[in-house]
Amino acid sequence: MIQNFLNDLIIYMWKFSFSDENRCALTKTSKYFRDLAIEIGYLKHINITGIKNFVKFVKRFGNTENILEKLVINQIHNPISWMAGVRWPKEIIFNNCCMDNEIFDVPATFTEKLVIIDHKNKSPIYINWDNLPSLKVLDIDVHDINFTGIEKCTLLEAIRINLDINRYFPEFLAQLPNLKIIATTCFATSALHFISPNLKICLIPKKEKCTSVSKLVPKSHLDLNFVMNIRCLDSIF
Repeated sequence: MIQNFLNDLIIYMWKFSFSDENRCALTKTSKYFRDLAIEIGYLKHINITGIKNFVKFVKRFGNTENILEKLVINQIHNPISWMAGVRWPKEIIFNNCCMDNEIFDVPATFTEKLVIIDHKNKSPIYINWDNLPSLKVLDIDVHDINFTGIEKCTLLEAIRINLDINRYFPEFLAQLPNLKIIATTCFATSALHFISPNLKICLIPKKEKCTSVSKLVPKSHLDLNFVMNIRCLDSIF
């Protein structure tokens, strides 16, 4: 009987009222719901492990335009080389994937959260930051990364960058207007002034004290010699 509703109403219910499990079950009830699943997808959250599952995702869900919100890719070698035609969801996590030297040059996307964990690749990771204008959360745990162009991501609110090598802190990150959390192993060589009034965590190795307009950030975070394991912030990210 639900098929007698207006099509737009059904799509609204499909997107917002059903769980992934219910949508999956509905695709098996009729040709109508199967075709709807092909048109707009039926899973909001996908967690992939293994190359066979990843290839199946690329073929079946890669062009999903409306439903998919979170994608977790686990232990896939060089997944970027497979994702040229894949629309990135709001949240994407590369978990223990060897990223090789591929450039993250995906089509312009509305992705708001990007997580990259790679303990295998020893080359710098390059990202086309121009195509991530909506990025709000950046969580990086890799050997090295290129920051060129990251100043284009002006909506960033939470940043954690854990690198294996010594890198200088990109000072323009202090000018992000919406920054709430910054935690990094990158070393600041000059006094930084953070302009975001929402800053509440500021964990940066530094040579000089920092300042902030925010009343939320502890003074100890801005002083010298404050040490904290930035991986303990998992619940925030």
